Parts: sequence; structure tokens; C-alpha cells
Amino acid sequence: MHLLTYRSDAADGDVDPESLPIWLVGPKAHAAMELTPSDVSMLCLKGYTAWEITHAGCCLSHWGLPLPIVNRILDLAGLWVAYHATTHEVMEGWAPMEREYVHLTIPHDLSQKCLRLADCTALSIECVSHDQGWAAELPEFNYTYFGCNSWVEFEILGPEGKTILPRVDLCRNFRACGSYRRHLLHITDRAILSRLVAGCSIIVYLRAQIAGWSNHAKYGRIQVQYAYAVDDSVDAADVLRQPIGTNSDKAGGTTSHLDMVNAAMRSITP
Repeated sequence: MHLLTYRSDAADGDVDPESLPIWLVGPKAHAAMELTPSDVSMLCLKGYTAWEITHAGCCLSHWGLPLPIVNRILDLAGLWVAYHATTHEVMEGWAPMEREYVHLTIPHDLSQKCLRLADCTALSIECVSHDQGWAAELPEFNYTYFGCNSWVEFEILGPEGKTILPRVDLCRNFRACGSYRRHLLHITDRAILSRLVAGCSIIVYLRAQIAGWSNHAKYGRIQVQYAYAVDDSVDAADVLRQPIGTNSDKAGGTTSHLDMVNAAMRSITP
């Protein structure tokens, strides 16, 4: 296997991979739909910290809303705690290629101060990649997702390293196209999400098979989101006296609590 792997801030024409259009892939990985900004917003991909959600919930509670209603609003608005792993590593390889690209281990402790863990709400996996940019055989499949021997796949392992979900395709590369595409697989299947417990790992691999085929990637991200409920014992007035940036937690994300409250209220406004 010929493998080239390196880091670069100026890979492939200095195009920021996170600025590319997002193509949503389906379970069969042979089709993709380009998402509009509105479509992306509906997926609630933005990650929040536990403290941000606590602040937003306490704002709603301070306005006189009962706590069960507050927690329902937070969930409907997609204000979920996100745990994620991201790579901007440029990795290129020729068939036969099988290389781990990005790996997320869910924290072994999912407890959060002031919050109660509810459910896992989504697993999102992104990869920006392309194949070698040409294919002489079966030219009728070029510029489709059929017949491409360059792809991205993932698996899920339990806390003890046992396989929960065997390797499956995330997406095939867009056949015989040398331009990077940003693909997203967004999983909301309860049969999968219910098994994403503390200590589980999600691993993404770059693959290529058959001589002449290659795989080129420059961005990958795995994100798992969980709904949390504000605990009954929380003193909303005390929380709101603390600046939102003074607490740290195990998840990443940043925004103002006012923005989140506005988003939450929009979720219940006709």
C-alpha cells in the first residue's frame, strides 16, 4: 500500500473543509442530497456545553415556567450536550487501503452538575474526501455513487472493546471526481443510539480497494449528542448570578444563554 499522511493548513487549494456544502448520505450510501442552510439548521448539529444548557433552562424557569415544561422546551429546541472528536489531518492512500481516520470515545462519566442524563439524541459523522478523480472502467457510473471502490466506513465498539455495530459504509466517494465533497451521516435510529453509553467508541476508517483506486481526506468529525434535563434541586437564581463562562464541563460548545433561550422559545412558537 502506498500511503501518504501529513498535516497541512493549506491542503487542496486552501479551501476550508467546513465551508463546503454538506451532502446528507442515506443508510445505503449510494445516494446523497445536498442540504440547504435551513436543512442543516433542522438537524440541530450545534453542540452545547452542560453549563450553557443549565443557564438556558434556568432562564426559562426564572420566567415562571414549570421545570417539566422547561426540560421539554430544551429538548424540542435541540439544546443537547455534544461530545465530539475532529481531525483536519490530510490523509491519502492507494488501494489496498484501510486506515483509521478519526476516533471518538464517549466519556466514561456522563454525569453533569445540575443536570440529569436523559437520552442519546443523535450520532453525526462527517468526512471530506474524494477518490483519484478518474475511472476508465464503467464510465457510465462516473459522477455517481455507484461502482466506487473508494469509501469511508465506521464501526461502534462497546466500553470493553466488543463490537456493537460492525463496520458499515458511511459513504462511497463521488466516483471519478477529484474535488472534495463533505458528506454527513446523521443517525437518529433508537436501536443504535440506545447502545451509545459511557465508554463506547466510534471509529471512522478510510478505505480503497482494486489497483488504481485511492482515497484522499482532509476533515473528519464524530459527534454524539445527549439530552439532559435540569435537575429539580437546581437554584435558578443562584445559577443566573454566575457568568456563563465561569464553569467548565466535559463537552464542547459555545454560545450565549440569551441566544439559546431565544432558540428554545422559537421551538414552541407557532
